[in-house]
Amino acid sequence: MSEQDIVISESSQTVIVTQQETEIISEGAQGPRGVSAEDVVPLARRTDIIDDSPAAGFQTIYVADASVGTLDADSQWRIKRIIIDNNSDGDAVIEWAELTGTATSDFVFSWNDHLTLSYS
Repeated sequence: MSEQDIVISESSQTVIVTQQETEIISEGAQGPRGVSAEDVVPLARRTDIIDDSPAAGFQTIYVADASVGTLDADSQWRIKRIIIDNNSDGDAVIEWAELTGTATSDFVFSWNDHLTLSYS
């Protein structure tokens, strides 16, 4: 090693970086696979912003995702509700629509029902 070499040492591996090459002294376990562009599926999105109680300072936002081309009436949407408390520093609570009393992020709801669903 020369004075210009950089040594990076972590618990599982040491790497020496020189001006000409990088040499891995020891290898650790393989990390998790990252997400590639091929793994990302485009989704259709619906958003409904409602000022429930402007005087009270609350705002509700409904957000739904589904496969592109899904009709609003189809039971193939996942829906969440975001409640923003503008009286505080903008704290928000995110709740998912309920199916048989249990919150779920499954794609099983109709966007047309977003105002009448239960959320938790």
